[in-house]
Formats: sequence, structure tokens, C-alpha cells
Amino acid sequence: MPLYKPLTPKDINRIDDTAHQVLEEVGIRICDHDFLDQLKAAGAIVDYDNERVCFPADLLGEVLSRAPSRFTLHSRDGQNDLLLGDGKVYFTNGGRVFRLFDTETGDYRITMLKDVAQTAKLVNHLKYIDSYIIACQAHDLAPQKYHLNDFYHAFNCTTKHVMGGCDSLEAWKVSDRYGNWPVSSPVERTSLERSHFFL
Repeated sequence: MPLYKPLTPKDINRIDDTAHQVLEEVGIRICDHDFLDQLKAAGAIVDYDNERVCFPADLLGEVLSRAPSRFTLHSRDGQNDLLLGDGKVYFTNGGRVFRLFDTETGDYRITMLKDVAQTAKLVNHLKYIDSYIIACQAHDLAPQKYHLNDFYHAFNCTTKHVMGGCDSLEAWKVSDRYGNWPVSSPVERTSLERSHFFL
């Protein structure tokens, strides 16, 4: 049976060449000055005023030559590791719905923080779903608080890998720091900044 291949090798090379051109000539914006320092030390061209980094072709080639063709995303519980590469395929849920059908009321409503926790719990119990994409948005929280709470509740309701978005460096640092908690251990409220979490 033939495999579906929407792109020819020529198409793939064209995409790769264009991606290299964008990274070399346009670059990407990075707001973390410590990370900018690290990239500059590695050979990237850094514009601190505009927080933009460009990657010369020789640097890209050298870094990509060292990238492994496969690696393991280790899970927090040791039961949900994902080996990436070697043609492995994994499945996840869809993400970021803003309304859902509430079976208790029989009507549609905007999503809330409890829905993030409930969908993470559901994915945790679904055998053939390998990771959790934060499935909805907590409209019952102020915008500056919902990403932190998304991660907090997702990490505490599933041991599978969690993927979601952050629109601030602070949110990313907190999600990275607290993402390593084992789900079985209690979270000590005194160790959290109450201003960031809806507890």
C-alpha cells in the first residue's frame, strides 16, 4: 500500500533552504538577554536593541550536524517516555478550544480552569494518547494568570508530557521550574508565589 507523501524531496529541500535563509537574514526575536548572551558566545549575530538573533549558515550547519537523529523525552514518572526519531509516531489531543458543551447544563459555555484539569486527567487515563496539549483556556482567570495556572494544573493532573503556550518570560520560567514535580508529591503552597497561582 503506498504511503501518502504530499511533498517531493525537491519540495522538502526548498522548505529547508527557505528556513535557513529566514534564520540567516531575518532571524528570530528573543527577549531573554541571558539567552542572547549565550547565543552570541556560540557564534550567532545578536542585535540587543531589537532583541533579534540571526544564525550564519556555517553556525547552522555545525549545530545541525551535532543534532541527534533520535532522542528520548523523559517523563516525570518514568512510565511515559517518548523516543523521538526512527519513524515513531505519537498521538496527542487537540488544543486551545474556547467553548465546550457542558453535559451538566446541556448548553455550551466558555472554558474554565477546571476544564484544563479535567482534560489533563482524561488524557492521563487514555492509553493511546501519549502527551497532553493544554486543551482549553481558563476564562475564569485574569489573562496574566491563566498560562501559569494552565501549567500548574496540567502538571498536577497528568504524568504525560505537557505542551502549552506562554506569552511572557515569567510564565515560561515558572512552568519550566515547576514542570519537574512528580505528580504523586504534594505541592507545598508556601513554596509558590500566591500572586501567580489560583489555589
